Amino acid sequence: MATLWKDSPRCSCRSHRVFGYSCSALHKCADFVFACLHIASIICVSFHAMRPRGYAILRSVPSSTWFALDDARRTCASTTKGGLLMGNMYTMAPELFGAIHCAVPLLDMKRFNTLLAGASWMAEYGNPDTDDWDNFLHKYSPYHNIDINRESYPPILFTTSTKDDRVHPAHARKMVKKLWDLGEGKEWPVYYYENIEGGHGGAADAKQSAFMTSLAHDFMFDTLTKNAEKM
Repeated sequence: MATLWKDSPRCSCRSHRVFGYSCSALHKCADFVFACLHIASIICVSFHAMRPRGYAILRSVPSSTWFALDDARRTCASTTKGGLLMGNMYTMAPELFGAIHCAVPLLDMKRFNTLLAGASWMAEYGNPDTDDWDNFLHKYSPYHNIDINRESYPPILFTTSTKDDRVHPAHARKMVKKLWDLGEGKEWPVYYYENIEGGHGGAADAKQSAFMTSLAHDFMFDTLTKNAEKM
């Protein structure tokens, strides 16, 4: 069920939620590993010539994370094009993660070129109105790769901004609605928060930025804590 992530049970290390990587926070909540995948080059080079290579690049990411911790205590988070990465981790390798935060994401690769600045990205991703869709684009369109036969997906938080002028909030909205509809009666916990300000950064000022960061970390720590308690 899609839910507004607002007030959640707090874990005992709440004071560490934003910069919560101290030993006490880790012991009280859940182990946390920050894997520095070489995403910068993927985004800046490979995504700018993504096309057929994109699927292979995205498939290589889960292999970089499987060794770190138990599945229930592993989390990933990223924004914008990284949100596309998060959407693909959710659909390609849901069993590897205990929680996912997907922020201001690009998710519908069939219609991205019709929304806001999307048409200018076709040189990077391809043109979904041509054979590019059948040849490769459909493989990394999270919106089109939800597995209706799965009984469970990891908890996921989608965050976006009403005033995002680059990646349309419709990407996150549609994904949440589809997951909500297809996941009825299944274990597909989906959370959603849309800030009415902030543009593509998701926040209009430092106060909002701190709130959005706290929101994401609260979600991840609360979820991973509950996962750890079940182990």
